[in-house]
Amino acid sequence: MPEGGETGLRLVLIGRAIEHAGFARQAVVEAGLRGLGPDRGALDLTAVDSVAPPPAPPCPERVEITLLTPLRLVEGGRLVGPGALRPRHLLLSLLRRVSVLAERHGAAPLDLDYPAGEARVDAVEFAAAELRWVEWARWSGRQQTLLRMGGLLGSLALPLAGLEPFWPFLALAPWVHVGKGATMGLGAMRVDPA
Repeated sequence: MPEGGETGLRLVLIGRAIEHAGFARQAVVEAGLRGLGPDRGALDLTAVDSVAPPPAPPCPERVEITLLTPLRLVEGGRLVGPGALRPRHLLLSLLRRVSVLAERHGAAPLDLDYPAGEARVDAVEFAAAELRWVEWARWSGRQQTLLRMGGLLGSLALPLAGLEPFWPFLALAPWVHVGKGATMGLGAMRVDPA
Protein backbone atom coordinates (compact mmCIF):
# COMPACT_ATOMS: atom_id res chain seq x y z
CA MET A 1 0.00 0.00 0.00
CA PRO A 2 1.43 3.41 -0.86
CA GLU A 3 2.40 5.79 1.92
CA GLY A 4 -0.30 8.16 3.08
CA GLY A 5 -3.01 5.51 3.41
CA GLU A 6 -4.37 5.58 -0.15
CA THR A 7 -4.95 2.22 -1.75
CA GLY A 8 -2.96 1.04 -4.68
CA LEU A 9 -1.03 -1.81 -6.15
CA ARG A 10 2.71 -2.12 -5.97
CA LEU A 11 4.08 -4.92 -8.11
CA VAL A 12 7.67 -5.88 -7.37
CA LEU A 13 9.60 -8.05 -9.81
CA ILE A 14 12.87 -9.59 -8.69
CA GLY A 15 15.70 -11.29 -10.56
CA ARG A 16 14.68 -13.29 -13.62
CA ALA A 17 11.09 -12.05 -13.37
CA ILE A 18 12.28 -8.61 -14.50
CA GLU A 19 12.75 -10.09 -17.98
CA HIS A 20 8.97 -10.51 -18.11
CA ALA A 21 8.06 -7.03 -16.88
CA GLY A 22 6.14 -6.25 -20.08
CA PHE A 23 3.88 -9.27 -19.62
CA ALA A 24 3.32 -8.42 -15.94
CA ARG A 25 2.43 -4.84 -16.85
CA GLN A 26 -0.07 -6.01 -19.48
CA ALA A 27 -1.65 -8.48 -17.03
CA VAL A 28 -2.17 -5.71 -14.48
CA VAL A 29 -3.71 -3.42 -17.12
CA GLU A 30 -6.12 -6.14 -18.26
CA ALA A 31 -7.04 -7.11 -14.70
CA GLY A 32 -7.72 -3.45 -13.96
CA LEU A 33 -10.07 -3.21 -16.91
CA ARG A 34 -12.10 -6.20 -15.64
CA GLY A 35 -11.94 -5.09 -12.00
CA LEU A 36 -10.56 -6.89 -8.96
CA GLY A 37 -12.12 -8.72 -6.05
CA PRO A 38 -15.68 -9.85 -5.49
CA ASP A 39 -17.03 -6.33 -6.15
CA ARG A 40 -14.85 -5.87 -9.28
CA GLY A 41 -13.15 -2.75 -7.94
CA ALA A 42 -11.40 -0.57 -10.49
CA LEU A 43 -7.64 -0.52 -10.81
CA ASP A 44 -5.70 1.95 -12.89
CA LEU A 45 -1.99 1.49 -13.57
CA THR A 46 -0.54 4.97 -13.11
CA ALA A 47 3.20 4.32 -13.10
CA VAL A 48 5.87 1.73 -13.69
CA ASP A 49 9.16 2.31 -11.92
CA SER A 50 12.44 0.45 -12.01
CA VAL A 51 14.35 0.60 -8.75
CA ALA A 52 17.15 -1.38 -7.14
CA PRO A 53 18.16 -1.72 -3.51
CA PRO A 54 21.07 0.54 -2.62
CA PRO A 55 24.19 -1.06 -1.16
CA ALA A 56 23.97 -1.60 2.58
CA PRO A 57 25.65 1.18 4.56
CA PRO A 58 28.05 0.28 7.38
CA CYS A 59 26.39 -1.75 10.12
CA PRO A 60 24.78 0.49 12.76
CA GLU A 61 24.77 -0.29 16.47
CA ARG A 62 21.00 -0.65 16.48
CA VAL A 63 18.05 -0.59 14.07
CA GLU A 64 14.45 0.49 14.44
CA ILE A 65 12.13 -1.82 12.50
CA THR A 66 8.62 -0.68 11.63
CA LEU A 67 6.24 -3.40 10.45
CA LEU A 68 4.15 -1.80 7.70
CA THR A 69 1.97 -4.76 6.69
CA PRO A 70 1.10 -7.79 8.81
CA LEU A 71 4.08 -9.98 9.59
CA ARG A 72 3.18 -13.68 9.67
CA LEU A 73 5.92 -15.90 11.08
CA VAL A 74 5.38 -19.54 12.00
CA GLU A 75 7.03 -21.65 14.67
CA GLY A 76 5.97 -25.21 15.40
CA GLY A 77 3.08 -24.93 12.95
CA ARG A 78 1.56 -21.91 14.73
CA LEU A 79 1.67 -18.20 13.98
CA VAL A 80 3.97 -16.24 16.29
CA GLY A 81 2.02 -13.69 18.34
CA PRO A 82 3.06 -10.30 19.74
CA GLY A 83 4.39 -11.62 23.05
CA ALA A 84 6.28 -14.53 21.50
CA LEU A 85 8.21 -12.79 18.71
CA ARG A 86 11.98 -13.01 19.17
CA PRO A 87 14.79 -11.76 16.92
CA ARG A 88 15.51 -15.35 15.90
CA HIS A 89 12.05 -15.64 14.27
CA LEU A 90 12.55 -12.51 12.20
CA LEU A 91 16.22 -12.93 11.31
CA LEU A 92 16.13 -16.63 10.40
CA SER A 93 12.98 -16.13 8.31
CA LEU A 94 14.68 -13.22 6.54
CA LEU A 95 17.78 -15.35 5.95
CA ARG A 96 15.63 -18.08 4.37
CA ARG A 97 13.76 -15.58 2.19
CA VAL A 98 16.92 -13.97 0.79
CA SER A 99 18.56 -17.38 0.37
CA VAL A 100 15.62 -18.73 -1.66
CA LEU A 101 15.53 -15.59 -3.82
CA ALA A 102 19.28 -15.85 -4.45
CA GLU A 103 18.98 -19.53 -5.34
CA ARG A 104 16.09 -18.99 -7.76
CA HIS A 105 17.00 -15.60 -9.20
CA GLY A 106 20.69 -15.06 -8.52
CA ALA A 107 23.80 -16.39 -10.15
CA ALA A 108 24.35 -18.95 -7.38
CA PRO A 109 22.91 -19.94 -3.99
CA LEU A 110 24.25 -18.09 -0.96
CA ASP A 111 26.91 -19.88 1.04
CA LEU A 112 25.40 -19.51 4.51
CA ASP A 113 26.25 -21.29 7.74
CA TYR A 114 22.75 -21.70 9.18
CA PRO A 115 23.77 -23.47 12.42
CA ALA A 116 26.21 -20.65 13.23
CA GLY A 117 23.50 -18.08 12.42
CA GLU A 118 21.00 -19.82 14.68
CA ALA A 119 23.48 -19.95 17.55
CA ARG A 120 24.16 -16.23 17.11
CA VAL A 121 20.51 -15.13 17.22
CA ASP A 122 19.36 -17.41 20.04
CA ALA A 123 20.99 -15.20 22.69
CA VAL A 124 19.61 -11.89 21.36
CA GLU A 125 16.49 -10.01 22.49
CA PHE A 126 14.78 -6.91 21.15
CA ALA A 127 15.67 -3.73 23.05
CA ALA A 128 12.03 -2.67 22.65
CA ALA A 129 8.94 -4.15 21.04
CA GLU A 130 5.56 -2.51 20.59
CA LEU A 131 3.48 -5.01 18.66
CA ARG A 132 -0.17 -5.74 18.11
CA TRP A 133 -2.06 -8.37 16.15
CA VAL A 134 -4.23 -7.11 13.31
CA GLU A 135 -6.62 -9.08 11.13
CA TRP A 136 -6.53 -8.67 7.39
CA ALA A 137 -8.46 -10.58 4.80
CA ARG A 138 -8.20 -11.07 1.07
CA TRP A 139 -10.63 -12.45 -1.42
CA SER A 140 -9.71 -15.75 -3.04
CA GLY A 141 -11.40 -16.05 -6.42
CA ARG A 142 -10.30 -19.66 -6.67
CA GLN A 143 -11.84 -20.58 -3.32
CA GLN A 144 -14.65 -17.98 -3.54
CA THR A 145 -14.11 -16.90 0.05
CA LEU A 146 -12.28 -14.41 2.25
CA LEU A 147 -8.98 -15.70 3.58
CA ARG A 148 -7.76 -14.45 6.95
CA MET A 149 -4.25 -13.03 6.81
CA GLY A 150 -3.71 -11.49 10.21
CA GLY A 151 -0.27 -10.72 11.55
CA LEU A 152 1.89 -8.41 13.61
CA LEU A 153 2.16 -4.65 13.16
CA GLY A 154 4.21 -2.24 15.23
CA SER A 155 7.82 -1.41 15.93
CA LEU A 156 10.94 -3.16 17.16
CA ALA A 157 14.34 -1.98 18.31
CA LEU A 158 17.15 -4.43 17.67
CA PRO A 159 20.75 -4.00 18.87
CA LEU A 160 23.15 -5.39 16.27
CA ALA A 161 26.19 -6.06 18.48
CA GLY A 162 27.17 -9.61 17.57
CA LEU A 163 24.67 -9.67 14.69
CA GLU A 164 26.80 -7.82 12.14
CA PRO A 165 26.60 -10.70 9.59
CA PHE A 166 22.81 -10.23 9.52
CA TRP A 167 22.99 -6.53 8.65
CA PRO A 168 23.10 -6.96 4.84
CA PHE A 169 19.96 -9.11 5.07
CA LEU A 170 18.17 -6.60 7.30
CA ALA A 171 19.08 -3.86 4.83
CA LEU A 172 17.33 -5.90 2.10
CA ALA A 173 14.20 -6.58 4.18
CA PRO A 174 12.25 -3.54 2.92
CA TRP A 175 12.74 -4.80 -0.64
CA VAL A 176 11.96 -8.49 -0.21
CA HIS A 177 9.51 -8.61 2.75
CA VAL A 178 9.51 -11.61 5.08
CA GLY A 179 7.24 -14.35 6.40
CA LYS A 180 4.09 -15.99 5.08
CA GLY A 181 2.37 -13.98 2.37
CA ALA A 182 5.51 -11.99 1.49
CA THR A 183 4.72 -12.43 -2.21
CA MET A 184 1.34 -10.75 -1.60
CA GLY A 185 2.81 -7.74 0.17
CA LEU A 186 2.73 -9.00 3.75
CA GLY A 187 5.81 -8.69 5.93
CA ALA A 188 6.70 -5.24 4.57
CA MET A 189 8.93 -3.29 6.89
CA ARG A 190 11.06 -0.20 7.18
CA VAL A 191 14.51 -0.64 8.72
CA ASP A 192 16.14 2.54 10.05
CA PRO A 193 19.58 2.76 11.66
CA ALA A 194 19.12 4.20 15.13
